[in-house]
Amino acid sequence: MSALRARLGALFQGLAVSLDPGLGEPAPLEDEDPLLPISSVVPIAAAATSPEPGPELGRIADSASQLMETARDDVLGRIQGVNQTSEREVLAVGSSLQLIVNEAQAQVKDLRQTLEELTGSKERVGVPQLAARQSHAVRDYLERMSQIIAAHDQTVKGSEAASQRIADIGRSVEKVAFQARLLSFNAAIEAARLGGQGSAFGVLAEEMTRLSTEMDAANRQVRDLAQTLLGSMPEIGRQSTEIRDTSAAFSEQMRQELEELEQSSAEFEQRTREALTRGDERTERVVQSSREALSHLSFQDACAQRLLSVDAVLRRLASSVLGTLADPRSGTHGVGFADIQRSDEHFAGEVVALRAPGESDGDAAAAPGEMMLF
Repeated sequence: MSALRARLGALFQGLAVSLDPGLGEPAPLEDEDPLLPISSVVPIAAAATSPEPGPELGRIADSASQLMETARDDVLGRIQGVNQTSEREVLAVGSSLQLIVNEAQAQVKDLRQTLEELTGSKERVGVPQLAARQSHAVRDYLERMSQIIAAHDQTVKGSEAASQRIADIGRSVEKVAFQARLLSFNAAIEAARLGGQGSAFGVLAEEMTRLSTEMDAANRQVRDLAQTLLGSMPEIGRQSTEIRDTSAAFSEQMRQELEELEQSSAEFEQRTREALTRGDERTERVVQSSREALSHLSFQDACAQRLLSVDAVLRRLASSVLGTLADPRSGTHGVGFADIQRSDEHFAGEVVALRAPGESDGDAAAAPGEMMLF
């Protein structure tokens, strides 16, 4: 674009010098350009200063018209190429951003499903809920076992007391047997003293002796059994106490561990839900940022329209050139070198609208259908 402006500037400076020699010599061009050959400037200047322009000036006008048309075609071709490239790349960027957003949303969705399987939802029970259920079940079991062990301990103590009472009863029976033996002795003595008249005392003495013997035998068995029970009761009591203490210690340990498990499960569930919330927020920010990025990419349409407005500038330029060539002695110049010379920085940031003869600064507004550059 800079080269095109330089060559067009040289062309119009040559025309201006041809029409008004006091403006000085045309600025030389350093290289050739197929769009605007250097050799075309000199014939235009020579024809413009010829006393009898006649058909020569007409041919020069046609040549200038063709050059301007060629310049327009070249500029429009370049603009279309730039528009196509920018449009293609903008669409590619938009597709990439959409793909990024879709992948981010899919990732958050998969993460949410996985974490909901762990933490639970309305449709299914999660790990924290299962842990809480198991914790309550273990607590109930330990509580029941503690009650059973306490009842067993009381039973053992009751059995020990009953065994002691059995031993006491055995000693009482032993006393009764001793009294029976004394009675049998007395009856035997009385039977011997009475002789034939004391036969009843003899029978009583025999029965009392037999009863004493049986009571002594039964009492011996009861005493042995009571001694056995009394001997085993302390060991049973010790084992019962050990079971009770071990169960109590285990219950306390399990209670503490279950509390820690429930606390960890609650913290895990809370952190999971916070992670899901942050994931949703980040996804929303990704979507919002992608939309903002896509909105920034909408500059392509405005740039395309502004680039296409260059064609309107070239049309007005061609009209001014042809008007000047048609009346080379009018003393006015359709477009001067100063009217089209712009630096690259100003060209990129200012309105490019060339003034035709008779136009003031306020007349350089964009015509209908045109768009000012940037």
